[in-house]
Amino acid sequence: MKVQFILLLGILATLSLAQDCNVSNKEKLDCGYLGVTEQQCESKGCCWQPQGTLFDYIKQYFYQFKNMIFGEQKIQNGDNTPWCFYDADVCNSFNLSSDDSGFTKEWYEGMYDKFMENINVVDNGAVCAAPDTNTPGGSYYYHWMRDAALSMRTYMELNDYDYASIKHTMNKYVSWVSHVQHEYDPNGNSVLIEPKFVIPTRKPYTGGWCRPQTDGPGLRSATLIQYANVILQEGQEVSDEIWEAIKTDLGWVNSNWQDNGCDLWEEVESTDFFWNRMAFYQSLTWGSELATTLGDENLAETWAKTAANIKPTLLSHWNGSFIYESTNREQDSSVIHALANLNEDIFSISGKETAATISTYSKSFCAEYPINKEDDSNGTPGILFGRYPGDVYAGGNPWQLLSASLAEVFYKGAEASLAMEHEYVPEEHLVHWRNLMKLPAKVKPTHLAAAQKKAGNAVMYRIWVHVQDTDSFSLYEQIDKNNGQQMSAKDLTWSFANVLRNLHFYVFNDTYQAKFQKLEKNIEL
Repeated sequence: MKVQFILLLGILATLSLAQDCNVSNKEKLDCGYLGVTEQQCESKGCCWQPQGTLFDYIKQYFYQFKNMIFGEQKIQNGDNTPWCFYDADVCNSFNLSSDDSGFTKEWYEGMYDKFMENINVVDNGAVCAAPDTNTPGGSYYYHWMRDAALSMRTYMELNDYDYASIKHTMNKYVSWVSHVQHEYDPNGNSVLIEPKFVIPTRKPYTGGWCRPQTDGPGLRSATLIQYANVILQEGQEVSDEIWEAIKTDLGWVNSNWQDNGCDLWEEVESTDFFWNRMAFYQSLTWGSELATTLGDENLAETWAKTAANIKPTLLSHWNGSFIYESTNREQDSSVIHALANLNEDIFSISGKETAATISTYSKSFCAEYPINKEDDSNGTPGILFGRYPGDVYAGGNPWQLLSASLAEVFYKGAEASLAMEHEYVPEEHLVHWRNLMKLPAKVKPTHLAAAQKKAGNAVMYRIWVHVQDTDSFSLYEQIDKNNGQQMSAKDLTWSFANVLRNLHFYVFNDTYQAKFQKLEKNIEL
């Protein structure tokens, strides 16, 4: 027996050196238990080793022999073992289930007020990306046409498209758009595809930047189309100013949608960005419908034909494993954002492509950000998404607005699952959702819907955990990937927009919640 022990001791010593764990044997005591975090483990002077490795099993046998020979107390289930353990496959399973989003109505109201402080900031229709002038990327006190278009869309949504409530602020935004569309561009581009503008002067920014920003005309026109529809529903006429602004932007999209341009993050160029193409397709589709309503059949037909040409290019972004953003950056959360807000049934929000994409991206961002692993170890549900794996901007961190987009996909997916006309969810869809959520072998659509809603809550809850340590209702741009603190661009308008939309349409929406109350009582998740 002692010979066996000595042999095992030799093997263990050799492996210890291979693991490069420079802790003396006398210090390898009381290191914790299964589930201890890496920080807690190493703070005790212990080694942080993966669970389930050959090294791990040899250690277990070593201590069993040691106990038998020297009569020491037997160690069970990892308690008080001289090595800390974690699940080596932590990024292959997720805790995406929560009954609560964490956010309160007080926080909703506080964030809405902060959001509105960034809208129409100098009464000329401008939307500042953030009032923060000292960020890793410089001042954010500019009007980005993308941020503004998406934020003004959310502004209408948060006010339930009530014309009386939104008309003053929306008319100011229309005036801004109409003005900048006819500004001279000293950068040598069409001013329609300039990324950002100086707020007081309404002039294009002339510093170095990634140009052109081709998603802008599509996003901006889509927001104006939504406003035009609100006006029509009030029984009023759409003004020439609004219609001309829409036609100006869609005229550019219709003729130039295949042009080279910059990505959502204004870093790389390509002709095949999924986000940009989704913006083109949505705006042309909506524009065609509006043109029909306004009696311009020629424009309606022209825009519809171009949209039909764009659709196959969008479908080609499914590579069999996930939906990719572009050939020069495949995994990018702009895809998730597009599925949440620009998706005109290109991909089913509850289908296999969406599920597989979330599953793939979740594994990447779990591995990318230590805070995700720490939250998992602490039992905090959810997951945080960033821009893309390998991001280096401001250190490369999770983003609140993108994590909120993920939650929105779950919330919308839940509604779509309720409408499935199947007794059981087809396995081709279920296999990918099963990678994300704890689901049985056979699942009814109602069961999947309830699980997706809880997954949306879980993601929102993880956001909440990292933003609720302030009494100012502030949302920043990012969450530090190491310590979990908010950072970079305080009071980012886009962050407010995405989080508030989830709270408005899903978390605090009685109609949405009522669809699931009876289901959740009968389904254990």
